[in-house]
Formats: sequence, structure tokens, C-alpha cells
Amino acid sequence: MSTIQGPIETLTGSTTSIHPLPITQPLRVLSWNIGWGCGMGSDGNVYQPRSRATIEANLQSIARTIKIQNADVVLLQEVDFGSRRSHDIEQAKWLAEATDLGHIARAVTWDRAYVPYPYWPPQHHFGRILSGGAVLSRFPITKNEVTLLPKPESKSWLYRYFYLHRFFQKIEVPMTQGVASFINVHLEAFFPENRQLHAELLKKEIEATRAPLLVAGDFNAPPSYAKLRGPFPDNSDDYRTDKSFDVLAKMGSLSTILSQEDYLMNEAANWTFPSNKPNRRLDHAYVTKEWNLMETRVLATGEASDHLPLLMTLTARLGK
Repeated sequence: MSTIQGPIETLTGSTTSIHPLPITQPLRVLSWNIGWGCGMGSDGNVYQPRSRATIEANLQSIARTIKIQNADVVLLQEVDFGSRRSHDIEQAKWLAEATDLGHIARAVTWDRAYVPYPYWPPQHHFGRILSGGAVLSRFPITKNEVTLLPKPESKSWLYRYFYLHRFFQKIEVPMTQGVASFINVHLEAFFPENRQLHAELLKKEIEATRAPLLVAGDFNAPPSYAKLRGPFPDNSDDYRTDKSFDVLAKMGSLSTILSQEDYLMNEAANWTFPSNKPNRRLDHAYVTKEWNLMETRVLATGEASDHLPLLMTLTARLGK
């Protein structure tokens, strides 16, 4: 594991605020694994290369959702910054310009001159990859710490060389009273032991972070109390022995935005994956007591990504 200082950029000519986040103003936060604008089938045996027009149409759909929801802070996973598979579109900047969320914090977690995946046929290889996560904000970002999480030790050195780093990214946004912290999360998808390790490392980061704090992203595991934890009709993913979700559930400083009772009352309304036929919730969010959660919901956004986004509306409890 390593932690680096990630870049922060403010778009020239943007009308984005230069002032701190007012604590009296409701804050709208969106978390979304955008699957680099590929839509369904972004990897694996079903993957097919996408045209530039398709990628741009999906990015336009993503930007339209962000604007319609009037999001103030957007936590994104699987963002390409200059990759052959997405025609070298710098997606963080593209979305920032399209949404006028002009403060950008990038987390580069996958940087390879050539990635020979999917393995066959060779003409479908991803090739050059520059990818990771990003946060877009209406308000200034003053800190961007990117933690690159360990790759699966069970795999060979060659596999690990080409494999992406999972990550969490902690940013700070000044408020009119204090500073708000946000952690953007993308944990291990394919190796349960590695995913639990990532959850433990994230827990340590959360314990070391001063509130107010919001943690959100793609945790790649359903709730431990979900009725179906695998296998699933769309693939063989099986989370029945997964413990990663329980790691954060034991933290008294955090509260999930969706209680077990509310989740089980209507599971289908809370599923985030896959976007065409949702059957599980892989995307989660947690807040500390300094935030009052007014609303949260999964947005029905179609197939611009293989994940559906989470929307949260919060107000600060500071000084109360």
C-alpha cells in the first residue's frame, strides 16, 4: 500500500464557486462507477471495443444526470484519463466541463503502456491505459490523498504487473465552518481475501480522519444481510462467505446511509448492479454524525455505465 498526493485542477473559465461550502446549504453528493463510459460489458469475455461515438454518448448521458440532479460533489470510479479503449478522452475534464463542476481531483491507479486484456482476440486488447478515480466539486478542493491498495498476492507477479490498483481517495473541501472530508472508494472485485484486506485498510483511514466525513463508492460486495449473495444470474459472483461489508458496519463513528431495515423493505429499489437488470447492491455510502441525511436513492439512469449511481442530500450538523 502506498499513499501519494494526487493532482488538483480548477478549470479556467469555469463559473464554479471559489468560496467555501456554506454549512447552511444542503449538499448533494453523487457516487458513481461510470465504467469508463463503456456501458454494459466493460470487461471479461463479453467485452467488445466501443466506438468513440458510443463512449461520448455515454459520457453525455452521465453528465446530463449529474446536471439534472444538481450535484455539488461527484465521486467517480473507473474514469479514463487517456486510454486507448476510450479513444484517449480525458474523461474527468470532459465531465467537469460538461457539468461546470470545475474543481477536479484525480486518482491515477492504473498506468500501463500496454494491457493485454481481454486475452483473446488480441485486437480487443485494452492497450495503453491511464485510469482511476476522480472527484468533481462545485467548491474548492484543498487536499487530494490517493491510497493505492495492495494487489492480490495469490496471483503471479506478471498478473499483478498488469492488474489495476484498487484505491481510496481522500479529499478535503473547505466549509464556512471547518473542513469536510470525502473518501472515494473502489475496492477489490475478484479476490475476496484481498477485498477484506482493503476494507480493513479503509477502516484504519476512516479512524484517522477527522469528521465531518462521507465515504462512498464501489465496494464490490453486497450487504451481508442481502437475501441473495450469490451466485447471480448474470455471472458466477458469490459473496456468501464475504466479510468485507461487516468491517465498516462495526465502526461506531460511521452510519450507513441505508439501514438494514430500509434495505430489506425494498431490496430491488436499492440495487446498483448490473444497470440493465439490477440484482445486487455493490455501491455503498457512510457518513459521520456531523451530517444529517435528508435523502438517498439509487437513480435509474439506463446503461451509460454497468453501475447505477447513488444520490445523497445532506445538511451539516456542525455547531449543534
